[in-house]
Amino acid sequence: MKNIYIFDEYLSSKQNGVGSYMRQLLNCLVGLKDTRLNVVYFNYDESKEFCILTHNGITYYCFPPLADKYFFNYAPVYSSILKLHIKDSRENLFMVNHSPCEKILRSLKRNFPHSKFTFAIHDQGWAAPLNGDREALRKLITQKRLPIANREKLKFIRDYYHEEKRMYRLVDAVICLTEEFREFVHEFYDVPKEKLYAICNAWQQRTSNCTQTRNELRRKLGLYENEKIIVFTGRQHPVKGLYQLFQAFENVYQKERNIRLVIIGKNPNVEEYTKLMPMALSRVIFTGYIKQSDIVDWYRAADIGILPSYNEQCSYSGIEMLMLGMLVISTDSQGLTDMFHDNENALVAKIGNRKDDKEFIASLTETILKALSLPQEKAEELSANAKKYAQEKYSLSQMREKYIALIEDIYKQ
Repeated sequence: MKNIYIFDEYLSSKQNGVGSYMRQLLNCLVGLKDTRLNVVYFNYDESKEFCILTHNGITYYCFPPLADKYFFNYAPVYSSILKLHIKDSRENLFMVNHSPCEKILRSLKRNFPHSKFTFAIHDQGWAAPLNGDREALRKLITQKRLPIANREKLKFIRDYYHEEKRMYRLVDAVICLTEEFREFVHEFYDVPKEKLYAICNAWQQRTSNCTQTRNELRRKLGLYENEKIIVFTGRQHPVKGLYQLFQAFENVYQKERNIRLVIIGKNPNVEEYTKLMPMALSRVIFTGYIKQSDIVDWYRAADIGILPSYNEQCSYSGIEMLMLGMLVISTDSQGLTDMFHDNENALVAKIGNRKDDKEFIASLTETILKALSLPQEKAEELSANAKKYAQEKYSLSQMREKYIALIEDIYKQ
């Protein structure tokens, strides 16, 4: 009997793409023949003490939050507790999803030396501080001496990179979310290709309780029927390109007044954001965090979905926009070029020089204006292509097949 243990940091996953990934992964693996499915939660805030729960045939090992939330600093404690309840065996597969996790991996491997391990890359420590600039990373990891300016920041990035490299060496397989990213990890982290698996995220349609028409939805959401609505969904982080989006939106507003920008997600920097669009501010809605089941209504009410990111890893928001046949504006960043192809299933803005965002803001402004004036026939063509592409590449059945193949490979080792 195979025993699969999926590790997750519960608090953060409730509000980011890893949570969506966990739901789809469990959907893929539940019911596998001769397999027991388990989940290990760190920072499980629905209990004040360690507990073991069973629900729908899945066993959950739940560790409550610690005062500082940095659970990876207590790796020996966690792994020792798990050892009391889990017998080490070659039939065990531990699937880890949180980064950084070198301490967790080393401690688990000491306590479970016969078990197998995989690690799924959802993000990397260099991507946000370097705005996804791979050439800047290449230069940083080959430099013998760091410049005095930003030395602490650069040292943090380089140390994080080396920890990631050690993490990938500790496991039996590394999961990448795109083929292009698999090549990147092979080249930059020196991971053997046979150890790397490219498995895209899958999309399972969120249900909406609303059966209203688009115009009825708009009235319900407080939008005018004739407005051009642009929707962004995601973490409010500089790597998501929000500062550049707001400046581009301010530029667009000078030429097209009948527009509205909707920002879905927590908004920790609203005051700072508003300074970037003094004229267009009245045309922006910050929804804050809303239920996942409601997001689809905003998508259906919108004209354009936008992902202005500098770096992504198989974006769930992007997949959902494609599947719904939205007109999407994306960038040519790492992680989005596999998903969006200019004038085929989306419109793509070029980031250009990552050290000076003027070029990116200009390209984003131009691309938004192009989307707003796109002939209906071309918009319908992009919409049809988007749906077809998503259905072919991001189906749950395809994700399931690839994970089953990965698991079979692991157990053969």
